[in-house]
Amino acid sequence: MSITNFPNGISSFGVPVFAGGDMPILGDVYVVDGTYGTDGSPKGNADKPLKTIQAAITMQADRTLGKGDVIYVMPGTYAESLVGDLVKVQIIGVGRAGVRPMARIHPVATAAFTGEMDSSGFANLEFFSPSAPTADCAAIIVETNADSMFNLQNSYIDNCFFSGGAVDTTYASCGIILGALAAANTTYEFAEYSRIRGNTFASIGGRTKELTIGISLGSPDTSQGGAEYKGMTGCDISYNHINVYKTGIEMNCGAVGATNTYITHNHIASAEEDNGTTEYGILFTSAAADQLCFITDNRIISAGTPISNASTIGYVLGNWIGTAGTLTHALPAIAAA
Repeated sequence: MSITNFPNGISSFGVPVFAGGDMPILGDVYVVDGTYGTDGSPKGNADKPLKTIQAAITMQADRTLGKGDVIYVMPGTYAESLVGDLVKVQIIGVGRAGVRPMARIHPVATAAFTGEMDSSGFANLEFFSPSAPTADCAAIIVETNADSMFNLQNSYIDNCFFSGGAVDTTYASCGIILGALAAANTTYEFAEYSRIRGNTFASIGGRTKELTIGISLGSPDTSQGGAEYKGMTGCDISYNHINVYKTGIEMNCGAVGATNTYITHNHIASAEEDNGTTEYGILFTSAAADQLCFITDNRIISAGTPISNASTIGYVLGNWIGTAGTLTHALPAIAAA
């Protein structure tokens, strides 16, 4: 249990919720309540909560300059498109961890969150891709500004729920994108020592409104090489349940590639297609990149290629693969994209 300004959790709300992730809460505590809150509240605490998550992000950034705050979000649906860099702040949904979150962020036309994450985290929240998606949009876009190298560093996205906001079989429907989306972009697209763990990527209403891609490092539309710096090091993508239409995890790495990263114990399939994802389970789009990742103990059902361009074969271990109804214990060879 982490240290918070609520030593017994927020028990007055009926369900105790403690600080998420591994970060102690040494800063201020903010509370957001879409039903009873007011954005004009001078404190934004449990007695006088804020109405929107965006107001809490803005208030904590202006007041504390990122000293280790936490923002608790009460149950409800928030039609917000959050923007702003997160520095030493955790945003945590109030509710029972491990089940579908009760605090939902459902934007109309743009991403649920767009910004950089440094020593920050999301936990126990539900993110939707927009109900009226535009091109290259996602539930979460962790992108950097021109002056920073990292999109995601020393941060986490844990125990969250991702779903499509509209019936969509294009790239516009994606759970998490780490990096900028514009073609020929010249900013960095890099993640370092961060974690995406225990999340669920699923459809709503049975077998419809499924995300197209679960997790993507950068965009496949973004050019490789040149001024770009695309990669991932020291990261953990594990224990996620990824049911998506096209590709579970897509690594659009450049020359730096992805090293010392673990992609392990993920379940990847489709809720719409009987034979699993239509294209890939785990995809590395550049075979020439330095992709010394461990890809171990995943369970993948794909009608296409379960694992593509994944480093040297010694780093791909113990994966169970289902292709067109045929199950194999381990990947016999590394397929090229």
